[in-house]
Amino acid sequence: MENFIKENKMIIAIIVGCAILGGFFYVTQISKQNSIEKQQQIEIQTKLQERKDQEKATELQNSRESLGKSSCVSEAQRIAVEMNQDSCNRAGYCIPGEDMYSVTQYKNLYEVCLQRKGLK
Repeated sequence: MENFIKENKMIIAIIVGCAILGGFFYVTQISKQNSIEKQQQIEIQTKLQERKDQEKATELQNSRESLGKSSCVSEAQRIAVEMNQDSCNRAGYCIPGEDMYSVTQYKNLYEVCLQRKGLK
C-alpha cells in the first residue's frame, strides 16, 4: 500500500485538489443562491410595503376629501340660511324658527367651497 501511495502521489494530489476546488465552487454557488433569494425576498417586501403605503395614502386622501365635502355641506348650508334670513328680514316675510334657504344659493356656495378646498 505504501508503494502505491508513493507511485501515485501526483494522482492523489490532483484528486484532493479537485475535491477542495469542487467544495469551494459548491460553497460559492450555495452562497450566491442564498444571496439571490434574500434579494428577491427584500424586493417582495419592498413592493408589499409600497403597496401598503399607497393604500394608506389613498385612504387618507379619501378621508380628507370626505371631511372637506362634509365641511362644505355645513358651510354652504349655514351661509345660505344666513343669506335667506338677511333677504327675508329686509323684505319682512320671514317665518320664525325656520332655517330655509335657496337650493340654488346652496349649490353655488357648495361648489365655491369645493373649488376653494381643491376638491373640484
